[in-house]
Amino acid sequence: MPPPPCHNAFTTPRAPQVRLCASSSLLPRAMADEAQVQEKALVEEAAIETTVAEEAPVEGPGGGTVVPSDVEILAGSVDEDREQVDAAKVDVEKEDADVEGGSLRRTPRSRKQVERIQVEPLQAKEEWKVPVGPGQRLLDIENVAYLVGKLQRKDELLKVMHNLMYRRPASYKIIKNNVLEFSGFTYPPGTKQTEREKDVAKLEAKTIPQLDEILGLLDLPRGTGEGAYKVSKINRILDFLDSPQPTGNRSLAVLEQKKKAKKATTKKRSQTLASPTSGRKAVKAKAAGTPRKKAKVDKEKAPGDIESTDSDEPLIPKKPEGPSDATIKDAIAEILKTKDLSAFSMKDLYRELGDKLQFDARARKPFVKETAMKIIQGT
Repeated sequence: MPPPPCHNAFTTPRAPQVRLCASSSLLPRAMADEAQVQEKALVEEAAIETTVAEEAPVEGPGGGTVVPSDVEILAGSVDEDREQVDAAKVDVEKEDADVEGGSLRRTPRSRKQVERIQVEPLQAKEEWKVPVGPGQRLLDIENVAYLVGKLQRKDELLKVMHNLMYRRPASYKIIKNNVLEFSGFTYPPGTKQTEREKDVAKLEAKTIPQLDEILGLLDLPRGTGEGAYKVSKINRILDFLDSPQPTGNRSLAVLEQKKKAKKATTKKRSQTLASPTSGRKAVKAKAAGTPRKKAKVDKEKAPGDIESTDSDEPLIPKKPEGPSDATIKDAIAEILKTKDLSAFSMKDLYRELGDKLQFDARARKPFVKETAMKIIQGT
């Protein structure tokens, strides 16, 4: 049956439908509260209009009146709208509860445990000390200490020696002191052969002149014949560093002092001869002596004598006094066998030869020198 005419002419405003979707759970809570307030206001307004309609008839636009049945129909529609709003409100509250409770619709953020960094106190680094070896300190070996003392602290030879002795580098401030404090190789138990092979490999990488420089620093001979081979030089260096001992050579410091004294004497003598006073005296003496000598020659020269150009040397030279050549040769060979030729000079040979044979060896200088060179060269 179609509705009465008055229903189309005048109707009570209906409460708006609240539509919610799956994304309503993401709305801010403030918007949900505002929707509830609006819904409550509409319900109260509809209730008031329903009460007014029950108390008095409503006049329509055409002069008619609204019957009570129409008002009941309107009130029923308002009740239906209210039920829909309540259902929507329940859905909103349920979705909010799901969000707060951590349902599958929104995964809560998992909190990680805070790991705090604990700073450990720095441990003091142990200071390296020079190990004590089985031999004497290089500082106590006179010639080695003298040669090392002449080097500069930044000399490359000191770096080579420190790496060979201690197998580690060092700063230039302490490197010289460490080399002088060295007293022999120290090996951990069971590693002597391995460390020896490493040391040999280090020295094999050096050239012959570099090995000779090391030998000279350690006051060791460079060697002759088979001793001059590279392998022999390396073994001589490592054998000495295993347990350093004095070589027994003459004191290099004393020799250096003698050389300096001799050089100073020679310099002083040359300065004396080059002075103006001594030069004038020499010129005067020469000038005064020349006429006398000439007058003496003229006096001795008789008139009519033929001037001779021959020298005054005898036709048969006199045999030199002293021991025979064979005795001198045997004595020279015996002396050279016991001497270090790198520090033994001809002057020393003349002195010892004269003391041994009780004669002035300087009178036989040419023969002594020639004989000594032949013996050294093996001819």
